[in-house]
Amino acid sequence: MKFARKSVVAISLVIGAFGLPACTTVDLSQVVTNQQARVKPSTPTVNIVEKTSSALTAICRKKGWSGAKTEKPTQSAASVLLNGMKTETPQYSAIQSVSSQKLLGDILQVNIRVEQATKAAEVFLVTADMTQILNDELSQLEVALLTVKQAHGQLGKRITLDSNSELTNAFTTLETSISALRKVTDDYGIRIRNKIAQAAMSHS
Repeated sequence: MKFARKSVVAISLVIGAFGLPACTTVDLSQVVTNQQARVKPSTPTVNIVEKTSSALTAICRKKGWSGAKTEKPTQSAASVLLNGMKTETPQYSAIQSVSSQKLLGDILQVNIRVEQATKAAEVFLVTADMTQILNDELSQLEVALLTVKQAHGQLGKRITLDSNSELTNAFTTLETSISALRKVTDDYGIRIRNKIAQAAMSHS
């Protein structure tokens, strides 16, 4: 940019020296274009519900506690509310092959992720505008809930074979956290259903 400015000054001096009209202009569009090319695009804001739900899903899959992919398409909000979250637990050996102490640490770590996802969803739901569409958030929560429910089923099998009281207590705490996650997921479904009902009434 400094070079461009010096060039403009030099051109102006040459123009004056040869007696050309003072209104003679120099095209600086290329300089502006170069400036714009250096400006980096702003990073899109990550939805906190999406972020925490994805983190929960990822950690369960990474530890081998649930399938690499959700076996079934995400259930509708109405289905979850009426029938609950259906869970088919595949057979995995990751939980059986680790020590009780390692498993305890893993359960506590996953429980933190569940609590974070739940809290983020609760705060987002309260602060979201009533007109805001929450389908994407509900979808992320459903996938996370289904994933952690699969993990819960695997953990339950291991807990029944292990007399470690610390494991049992951690598992009970995780169950409580999962129940809270399911509740807030249901709350999102209720919000969406009410919005659909209101829209239907306004057009009737």
